[in-house]
Amino acid sequence: RNLGGLALSSFFLNLNQDNLKELKFRQALARAVNKEKIVKEVYGGEAETLKTIIPSFAPGYDEAAQDYLYNPAASITSLDELKYVDSDQDGIREKNGQKLELLIYTTDDSSLQKMAELVSADWQAAGIGTKVVVIDLLSLQKIIIPSHNYDAIILGENLGYPPDPYPYFHSSQIENGLNISAYKNLAVDSLLEDERLSIDLSA
Repeated sequence: RNLGGLALSSFFLNLNQDNLKELKFRQALARAVNKEKIVKEVYGGEAETLKTIIPSFAPGYDEAAQDYLYNPAASITSLDELKYVDSDQDGIREKNGQKLELLIYTTDDSSLQKMAELVSADWQAAGIGTKVVVIDLLSLQKIIIPSHNYDAIILGENLGYPPDPYPYFHSSQIENGLNISAYKNLAVDSLLEDERLSIDLSA
């Protein structure tokens, strides 16, 4: 928590990928990840798990926001219901003849690498194959993100204070910005624009 700049570490899911367009699948991924373990092992307990990109102490936080708590049993049930099954007993689920495997990129930052390892292990425990690729930040920004050729990216970001999520969630930022998830919602765009008008980002 730094009121001069709000530092977050997040994993972004690429909504352009067919399986990740499915809300129930994304919820299964979220419930498979032990965020408290990440806080303890990566950040020595000196961090806060988030329900949304807005932390509990910051303006704009919504107490009613839904969280997807660590629940590996519920994650496995959801994957079963979505017909992802490990028919050949190799530890990786399949659907329609395709292995369920996710390509994850992160940077050469040691904390983010450790976070990627923990997230990958949690997903593997649910029967999801993973491949983690570590790359320098400049190559990630200039080559990988614009290509949209990834399933997830684990990245640190600074939203400033008060937090400004516009660069990460406004649809105008998909092609040449930091909307890594390719999230598009016109109602959210309008809210983000209104929020920028209501706060002084230069303060």
